Amino acid sequence: MASRLSLLFAAAFLALVAGIQPSAAQDEAYYRMQKKALNMRHFHLKEFDAIERLHRQYLTERTRTKSGVWELGLLHEGLTIDIWNMPGTIIKDGSMWNGHFAEWEAAYPRSEALHLMKARIPIAIIDDVIRNAPPQGLTQDQARLVREQLDNAEAYIRRHRPADAQDPYWDQLNIRIAIRRGMNRADFDRMLREAVTRHPSYFDLYFQAVTYYVYHADDALRAIEALARDAAMRSRETEGLSAYARVMWSGSGWMNAPTFKKLVDWPLMKRSFDDILARYPDDWNRAALARFACWAGDRKKAAEILPKLQNAHIAGIWQGSDAYLECRRFALGEKTATR
Repeated sequence: MASRLSLLFAAAFLALVAGIQPSAAQDEAYYRMQKKALNMRHFHLKEFDAIERLHRQYLTERTRTKSGVWELGLLHEGLTIDIWNMPGTIIKDGSMWNGHFAEWEAAYPRSEALHLMKARIPIAIIDDVIRNAPPQGLTQDQARLVREQLDNAEAYIRRHRPADAQDPYWDQLNIRIAIRRGMNRADFDRMLREAVTRHPSYFDLYFQAVTYYVYHADDALRAIEALARDAAMRSRETEGLSAYARVMWSGSGWMNAPTFKKLVDWPLMKRSFDDILARYPDDWNRAALARFACWAGDRKKAAEILPKLQNAHIAGIWQGSDAYLECRRFALGEKTATR
């Protein structure tokens, strides 16, 4: 049954991406989806040489998308798309992937990409348990299973993380585990400092930390803003001030416009977006700047950016047309805005 489901899922997904090669001219959200799908395709077709080549390239060249997102993160997410979308019982069974893993490990016994993929399996089981928990919370059996799988994930990472590990995703997985464990704040902040000292410009570590603060910090929003400042200072040598805007952008899903306006250092965020756009002059980033300018009440900046957008990224940036049209009304005085 598991093998059949794996084949059906893989066939559907491979059909989606068959013959498609992501282009820098595509919509950013679509590009990311396609890259993840193609990375999954490499795994299902047992193209382990390609995975290893991409992994080395993304680590050594620090490759980004046209908006500045790390391709390394898209590789790791793509490799586990189907694992994340299967029931926990099938994930635990393992027959869908064990043959692939064995062949990959035989060819590349020291592969970080392989062991990082395998380390995600217990976390995928945990997420499936939490998705299927009753409204009142985890049952005793579910809570026990979560603890067991957290122990499994930590043990796997201890066994397989190389002493000279290069990939920041090891640290990202540890942050995910800390979130599920509900690690105390002092221990989490210490672990995070060690991780971002090793990898100061790998933004996904900060984005994952945002989730920890949302769920476990009494002062979550202030903690996010302080994290954004720290990220900007740590990564300034290579990124300018861009990390401040990126981290605040990541945390904005838990804010509304009044909360954002009260919390953000808007002059700093504008300078941060200047540094983003100097490196990645893409409409995805411009649209985000326009959105946050409207949230901050900066009519002048929004009016400067909105007319320049060739692609406003209505779904990806604005989560629908209403917010986009409202921003145009605020900034441009349009009664009936057009895209």
